[in-house]
Amino acid sequence: MERFTTIRCRSWDDFKHTVVPELFGDAAFQRGHFIFRGQRSADWGLVPSFERWLAAFPGADPETVAQQLLDSFQHECANGDYGVSEELLGDRTNLLALGQHYGLPTRLLDWSESPYVAAFFAFADSLSRAPLRGEVAVWALDATSAVWSDPSGVQVVRVPSMGNLRLRNQAGLFTLSHGKEPSVDEYAERFHMPQLLNKFQIPVGDARRALADLDCMGISPSRMYPELVGSALTATMHAVLALDHGQSD
Repeated sequence: MERFTTIRCRSWDDFKHTVVPELFGDAAFQRGHFIFRGQRSADWGLVPSFERWLAAFPGADPETVAQQLLDSFQHECANGDYGVSEELLGDRTNLLALGQHYGLPTRLLDWSESPYVAAFFAFADSLSRAPLRGEVAVWALDATSAVWSDPSGVQVVRVPSMGNLRLRNQAGLFTLSHGKEPSVDEYAERFHMPQLLNKFQIPVGDARRALADLDCMGISPSRMYPELVGSALTATMHAVLALDHGQSD
């Protein structure tokens, strides 16, 4: 039995018409029932950045290194002029989430309550790559299942968005891996329940259409990254989309 359900969409428009009926049948979309993650390659598993980073250091003890990373990040936040509150510094899970958004290798994976935010991250850097080949993935995880509350396995983690504008704007939350299976999809395989995870595959060649639609929805780099870097990325995206439009006229 497959560890997850794969839905191959013929196009971006097909994804928009498919995602809600595939997950909810005839019912309306229910926020929080499923959570979503976008990845720029449909061939990638759901492996946290910490596991990929640690692979460069064979023989290192994962638990010790994970603790050292978070201790060091806590020290840097406490001693730098970053406006990180004492309350946040004292909450290890919230601090881990903050580090995740700024590049710290962690056992967290970013998810969103919105399939369209997830689609943005699946397509986000496609305009800088050529030729556009293959498929991106939007994963949907059934967050209502009890298997995601096991403290020795993989947990769905929600943290307050106060002080973390990226998390708020992305309708963000996380999975946190504790067990011996480093990837979320490997953990899901234990349970022989394919509906726990669904993977929507979309042709990457539809990136321009998808990103233009998402921009219309208010989902753009400047919204996802509410700092100057987001404004720069949005300006670049608009320029590329305008060039493509001119070439198609």
